[in-house]
Amino acid sequence: MSQGGLRVDWYPSAENTVTLQGDSYAGSEAATSGTTFLDGQNLLGRWTHTISDTSDFSLQAYFDRTWRDISQSFAEDLKTYDIDFQFRFGLGQRQIITWGAGYRLMQDEVHNSPALAFLPPDKNMQLFSGFVQDEIRCFRIACN
Repeated sequence: MSQGGLRVDWYPSAENTVTLQGDSYAGSEAATSGTTFLDGQNLLGRWTHTISDTSDFSLQAYFDRTWRDISQSFAEDLKTYDIDFQFRFGLGQRQIITWGAGYRLMQDEVHNSPALAFLPPDKNMQLFSGFVQDEIRCFRIACN
C-alpha cells in the first residue's frame, strides 16, 4: 500500500483562515481467490472567518473517493460529497449560540459478478443535517 498527503494553511488576513488538505492511497493484496485492488483520494477545504472574540463562522467542503476491485467477486466505486456550515455568536455576556447545517451525497456504484450481487447496484444516498447549541457559562456552582 502506498499513501501520500498534503496540508496547506493560509492566513490571508487576521480574520480569515483557509485550510486545504488531501490524501491519496493505492494498493493491492494477492490471495488464493484472486487479487484485491484498491485506491482512493480525499480533499478537504475549510474557510474560517472571525467576526469578534465571540462570533465566527466556518464553511467546509469535502470530497472522498474509494474504489475497490475484488477479482472474481465485485467492484465498487463510492464517491462522497459533503458541505458543512457553522456560525457562532455571543448573546449577552454569558451565552454563546452555535448553529450549523450540512449536506452529504454518497454515490455508490457496484459492478456485480455472478457469485455476488448488491441490489440495486447503483445508489445515491443523501443526508441533510442541522443543529443548534446553546452554551451558558455559569459562575460558582449554580447559574445566577
